[in-house]
Amino acid sequence: ESADDIRAKDFFRLYGGRYYVFKYAGLKRTESLTGISTYTYRNKTSNWIVYRLSDVLLMKAEALVQTGGENNLNEALNMVNKTYLRSNEMQDSLNTSNYPTSVEMGNLVLRERQRELLFEGKRWFDLVRVARRENSTMILNDYMDRKASGESASIGISKSQNIICQFGF
Repeated sequence: ESADDIRAKDFFRLYGGRYYVFKYAGLKRTESLTGISTYTYRNKTSNWIVYRLSDVLLMKAEALVQTGGENNLNEALNMVNKTYLRSNEMQDSLNTSNYPTSVEMGNLVLRERQRELLFEGKRWFDLVRVARRENSTMILNDYMDRKASGESASIGISKSQNIICQFGF
């Protein structure tokens, strides 16, 4: 929705000619130079599941879109605006006239979840939820095909073999 989304600076850093995912590791300051963080995963670290407020707001927005109704769509847009405007301070609020249908509003919520929750491991589950709702894996195959370079990287699940939609894996 905005080309000037400031979240990009929080995700990647260029250091020594290479890009690093900055969102978790960050950079450390030493006496003479700035280097990549020494953060390492320890096998004794507890596996805490953390839900950020923006994740909860966007989950609620998605539920409101699925519930339907004009009031619910307006409230869903308000939820999306809370995360969107936090990251795009100089932009105007998103307007309901740009997202008049529940399909367009649902797509907006998914795009905002993709931007806000980048590198948090949520995207796959968002796509699986959409595939289960639509009873089709086309969205998963399309997503994989867009991410592929060269040959098609489609996961190749046909509707008759639709394991995700039938069994919830």
